[in-house]
Amino acid sequence: MKLRALLSVGILACSGIAQAQNATPAAPAPVKIELKLAPGQIRAYKISVDQKGTMTLPGSGQNMPLNIGVTAYAKLIVDKQNDDGTWAARYKIGGMKTTMNGAPMNLPSGTDGMTIKGILSKTGAFKPTDDQPKSSGLGMGMSPGQSMSNVLGNLMNLPEKAVIVGDTWSTVVPLPFDATGKSSITVDSKVLGIDHQNGDQIVRIQHDSSGPLNMTMTQPMPMNIAGTIKGSGLSQVSVNSGAPLDDLSTQHMTLTVTGQNPSGNGDKMNISMDMVMTSHIESVVLERKAVVVKTPAKPPVKKAPAKGARK
Repeated sequence: MKLRALLSVGILACSGIAQAQNATPAAPAPVKIELKLAPGQIRAYKISVDQKGTMTLPGSGQNMPLNIGVTAYAKLIVDKQNDDGTWAARYKIGGMKTTMNGAPMNLPSGTDGMTIKGILSKTGAFKPTDDQPKSSGLGMGMSPGQSMSNVLGNLMNLPEKAVIVGDTWSTVVPLPFDATGKSSITVDSKVLGIDHQNGDQIVRIQHDSSGPLNMTMTQPMPMNIAGTIKGSGLSQVSVNSGAPLDDLSTQHMTLTVTGQNPSGNGDKMNISMDMVMTSHIESVVLERKAVVVKTPAKPPVKKAPAKGARK
């Protein structure tokens, strides 16, 4: 009896182990995130940029508050697909409003309604072309137009391969407001989760960015900018379209701007800046105008004459 009982216990134990092994969930299938676009397609985004910090002017020794707010809408318009699989695309900026230290700020000429042309890859890398409209400002986000170009250029950093939760990758992103092309930041991304919503998979991605800044600018006057940039953010990306649905990020920039003194005496002018830029980008649905279809009027129906009536 004891031997039989021990055998029964052993059989039950083995059965339990086998069932536990069979119940182990299968590893999640990797998902491929890449842009899916077509010529003529239009996507729209609402952009909010809030820059807060201080600026120290030469000779003053005092930190002056410098708070700039920018809101705008951007339409991504796909013009054509190139032979290498990239797209010729453009961002059309509209509805831009800007404030400085709480007061409305006049926009530089040509900023609102401007178009930023570029080449867009399947991983979301947007490289502005050379024929961009020039926008005045001190650079490093001081110009609303440069702020928009910076935000849009860093909107998407999708992985080259399919990913699962926990996967990481790095991307080197050029800073679009550096005309020399020498400045870039490194973006380290990690998949935090993959959710299922309405037949789509939404990938939550954390991204951390950092890099040195050392560049020369020509607008509105020759100047050198040196400093560092570091930030982090969270994106939600659709697997069905590869498009970002929501992106919230914060960048901390410490800068020293060196240029010629405007007085023209040959002296150097140094400006120190410490800025925190928070940007929020969310996908919006384009409003479609209702089309009124006019139905042609029906001809009147002739009534048959009543019986006995004279014709």
